Order: sequence, then structure tokens, then C-alpha cells
Amino acid sequence: MEDISPLTNDITQRVQQNIEKIADIINVPYNWPLLDAIRHEICDCILVGSTQAAVTLTNHLLEKALKALLMHSEPSHQNYTDAAEIEAHFENLNNQYGGMVLQKTIDACADKGLITGEQAARLHGFRNKFRNAFGHADPKKTFGEAKKKIGIFNPLVHTEVQVTEVKVANFPFLQDTTQKQIADNDGTDYFRYVDSVIKDVMPKLFRQ
Repeated sequence: MEDISPLTNDITQRVQQNIEKIADIINVPYNWPLLDAIRHEICDCILVGSTQAAVTLTNHLLEKALKALLMHSEPSHQNYTDAAEIEAHFENLNNQYGGMVLQKTIDACADKGLITGEQAARLHGFRNKFRNAFGHADPKKTFGEAKKKIGIFNPLVHTEVQVTEVKVANFPFLQDTTQKQIADNDGTDYFRYVDSVIKDVMPKLFRQ
């Protein structure tokens, strides 16, 4: 059997380096099976340093959570004893909210008083930064006006390295590492904020 200890040691080291980023919330789930599996995977991604994966899953968590919260905010008179009645109820809600774009979903949550205007504004900021940019692989939205210096060397034209500044959005050779850096810098904050919003809204709908 191949020795996998280098791999396990590397993972252990990364977890030790990243645990403090989410140590205070990692064991505080929603206790809502609809969302907890996604939340758990995001935490795993952050622990091992897979921050781009964490961003992508947080995009999914945000959309799924807000739509679920909207659905559960709708009045229901069913007694949850008839499967056909339950299915019909949620089919209607899926038709109403399932295809809604994130911008409208955030606004609908604000209109219903599920989230505050401040929370909506910040979620829209994350929507532009991560959902639209990362989700659609849009270089202009992902990298904006960010620039980096590079050295170009072509011995057929000149004998010295030509240093110049280029826009990352227009220079695909720089985008891989730059996108990873963006996710490393801000991806965990994105998840933590979405997590906090969900935990803030849930008591308004699911009272003990």
C-alpha cells in the first residue's frame, strides 16, 4: 500500500493553520438538515485551505437558505399528515421562489422583514464580488481594476527583461493565483457573514 502519510501530514498542518478562522462557529450548526450538510462542507473546505471551493459552496448556501427562508415565511394551514398536500404546498412555493435570481431573492427577504436593509446591502456586495464574478467566471467582475507588474522577455526583439504593469482581468496568465488570493483573503469572511445572517433569521421563523 502506498504511503499516504505525506498527504495526511499536509492536511493536518493546513487544518492547524486554518482552524482559528472558524473555531468559534464550526460546531454551531443551524440544526436544519436542509442546510447543515452544505455548511459542514464549507467548513471542511476552509480548514484544508480550499477557499475557492468554499466561496462556490457559500454562493449555493446563500441562495438555498434565502429561498428556503422565504418559503417558510409563507402562511401554511396544512397539518403535515398528507404527503400529497405537502408536496402541492411546496410545489407552489418552488414555482414562486425557485427560479428567482439572487438579487430579487435578497430584496424579497428585505421586503418581508426577514433581513435588515443593512444586511441586504452587504449581501448585495458579496453577490457582486463572489456570486456574479466567481459563479460566472467573469474576469472583469472578479479582478476589477487590479494590476500586477510582469516581466516580458523575447530574445528575438530585445536583450533585456521588459517590466510593465498589466490589468489582471486582461491577462489570463495571472488570473489563477490572483483569484486564489482573493478567495484566501475574503472567502472566509463571506461565509461567516452568510452564516450569521441565516442564524439571525431562523429564530424569527422557527420559534421554540
